[in-house]
Amino acid sequence: MRTVRIVIASATVGALVSIAANALAGSGIGGIFNLGVSNTVDAQTSLTGSAGGNAQLRVENGAGGSSSFGVLGKMSSSAASATSAGVRGINSASSSNGYGVWALHQGAGAGLLSESRSGLGARVIGAKDGLETSTGAQFMSGVYAHHDGTSSGNGVYATTSVGNGVQGTAWQSGIGVWGRALGPYGVVGIGIKGTTTSAGSSSAGVYGESTTLSPGVVGYAKDWRGVEARSTNNLGLLATSVNDSAIWASSWDDTKPVLFLRNFRGGGPLIHADKQIDAGGVLQSDTRFRVENNGNVYADGSYNCGLSSSCFNSGVGADVAERIDPSGRLRPGELIEIDPARAGRYRLTRRAASALVAGVVSTRPAVTMNNRNRLGKRRDGRPLIALVGTAPVRVTAENGAIRPGDMLVSSSTPGRAMRAGRDPAVGTVVGKALGPLARGSGTIRMLIMLR
Repeated sequence: MRTVRIVIASATVGALVSIAANALAGSGIGGIFNLGVSNTVDAQTSLTGSAGGNAQLRVENGAGGSSSFGVLGKMSSSAASATSAGVRGINSASSSNGYGVWALHQGAGAGLLSESRSGLGARVIGAKDGLETSTGAQFMSGVYAHHDGTSSGNGVYATTSVGNGVQGTAWQSGIGVWGRALGPYGVVGIGIKGTTTSAGSSSAGVYGESTTLSPGVVGYAKDWRGVEARSTNNLGLLATSVNDSAIWASSWDDTKPVLFLRNFRGGGPLIHADKQIDAGGVLQSDTRFRVENNGNVYADGSYNCGLSSSCFNSGVGADVAERIDPSGRLRPGELIEIDPARAGRYRLTRRAASALVAGVVSTRPAVTMNNRNRLGKRRDGRPLIALVGTAPVRVTAENGAIRPGDMLVSSSTPGRAMRAGRDPAVGTVVGKALGPLARGSGTIRMLIMLR
């Protein structure tokens, strides 16, 4: 049997009507208690009361099965209108307090569960009319979720195994999903997808904004890309800045590049840099720097070794050098010659005015060539021979004091140059002195010129 208890209580103390139903096993959700049909236009049954802080209608179900319900609202019509509802809650208060429907779970479960077999699991529409005087984003929202607990929690927590956890759509000038935080993050998503069908530079699938010294958008990934940008027919990533750098990149791993570029198809350039110029009121792009996919480099300016003190202030780094294979230890500034006993190798000069002289070991070149590429890393430690430009050279005054403009040849001291005689033999001159040496030995700068 089914037992039904009906209680008519005081309108100011308890519920106006209280119904308790215990269903028999296997009888579905319980029996139907019909209060009667009093209105065919609005609700089937209308209860009116002024119970402060208590329900006008209270339904209790003591069953604990998975198919038990306290309240079940059902629409049987297959031609229901867009505003029809199985259960509908209305709050007619003129203030911003209260809720149309309030779902509470006093345990660890969900306060509200919404399911759909084919349509939307939950659809919430927020509207503002002339009668509402409340202001603020929460009173204009289709969904407003708030968490004010002392421990960490979520205003909205959505998961999905196939579709979208949360999908927000703005049909006109609104925002599909808007997040605001008084703390660190307005929106934090584990898998966020933003889509826009509106064209124009002011439209965006995902838009992040910060008015303080914090990022507008932060992407974090433990084992993959923190932020990934893709495009089918346009730019994958566009970055602009009014008063600072458009892109700033850093890496804490000294074995990985700060910037890694890859062209999958191989047709276009790896790097293309241009400057916007005003040509009679029309902005045009003027290419200044370009790196092709095959490694060719094109630049419209001069090449400088850098901005560190070792380049400009100390006067070094003004030569083009090439990696060489030595027969023994070679140090920067030493004079070297071809090793006749080992093809393709170089050694220190061994005698005065040697016709085997090849050049000087570069100290800090501006450009290096013939670097060995090992697993994508430039870690070639071989010495460098200066080919063009100026470089420091170790010299001796064994053939007299050296003055700027003197031609230099090898000396009897291994690895050191000296002033050449009046008519040096062809193939013995390695360069011209750019600095003086009055006596002894030392280091001066030399203009490289084999003759």
